[in-house]
Amino acid sequence: MSADATYRSCASAYVVLCGPWVALGVVALLEGASFETGAWREVALFIGIAAVVAVWLRWFRLVISDVGFSSRSPFGRTRSVPYSHVQSVKISVRGPATKAPLGVIVTLSDGDAFRVNFKVFPKLAGDLLMERIRGEA
Repeated sequence: MSADATYRSCASAYVVLCGPWVALGVVALLEGASFETGAWREVALFIGIAAVVAVWLRWFRLVISDVGFSSRSPFGRTRSVPYSHVQSVKISVRGPATKAPLGVIVTLSDGDAFRVNFKVFPKLAGDLLMERIRGEA
């Protein structure tokens, strides 16, 4: 029996989703050169957006164990599911270059279904979850 593996949003998700806003804030700061011109408002806006996105990313969590998994997303609730209750998994989104699953829809034996977003997690997390679910099927 192995320990639970817990995954949170990977560093690349922060770089891709927060980086452009931070860069715009830096550009606004450099172009403003003086806070007397009101450049601080633009800087605050861009850095504020980056901070909100970073907080949003912090909410994602995927815990994978030998008997089941738990998925938490910012706009959904935390779902804890034993593998034995998974009826099917449908890949909902694939990466354009790698064709790797970026999101799946998990259907449970009671008919309930929910989405698991792999995009923000390390690739290993999605691969491990799919392997564990298929191992139970």
